[in-house]
Amino acid sequence: MAWSTVQKQDMLLVAKQNFCPTSTAGPYLPLLLGDVVRAIKCCGEWYYGFLESQPSVCGIFPSAFVAERIPKNELTEVTSVAKTAVEAVNSVVTEWRKICQRDYEQGGLLDIQSVFGMMKEIINWRSQITSLKLSLEEVKKLNYKIALKVDVGNRMLGADLVVRDCFGNELQADNCSVTELHKYHLATVERIAAEMVSDALNKLINLPTYILKNMGNLESVTLIKVLR
Repeated sequence: MAWSTVQKQDMLLVAKQNFCPTSTAGPYLPLLLGDVVRAIKCCGEWYYGFLESQPSVCGIFPSAFVAERIPKNELTEVTSVAKTAVEAVNSVVTEWRKICQRDYEQGGLLDIQSVFGMMKEIINWRSQITSLKLSLEEVKKLNYKIALKVDVGNRMLGADLVVRDCFGNELQADNCSVTELHKYHLATVERIAAEMVSDALNKLINLPTYILKNMGNLESVTLIKVLR
């Protein structure tokens, strides 16, 4: 396959992770997380380009290790979404911790481990958003995942339902008619229910492997047969 010039002129990419080639035989361009690279040519899953900070340092690198740098006209919106995500996650994590602590003091009926697992997930997604190394589309997708996970967690913990639009943005009652609010309320409930069913199925699918890995005895094998 021949090398061709990239479609976008002055295409800037950002390293999503370190690229440390084990071989020095090829003209590879090692990358560190956050490095800005200017792509000149492409061939399949590879780019050829140079470091923006050091134009003399050039070579090839895999496309899977980089993402297109956020254009300046999108940066403002990405920053706004990141700010909203930070505020939302901080508020939710604080509230969930209080609920879990109160539940523990009252006898502990909640699945604290699952709640903490969800907290770790949304905190990790928040970190990815605030890195400002993702495209606007990627940021919006992560923000939606955060909103959905928060809604599921609130449902598990008995917290208030947050009505959202199809993009995961919280709706304000003052800006919607009663009919619209009711429609979005039903849609939000359906999304939460579907996500909870999906989570439950994933746990059932992974349960046999988990049991064998952590127990590895006759009782676990018997349980797997029952599940099947």
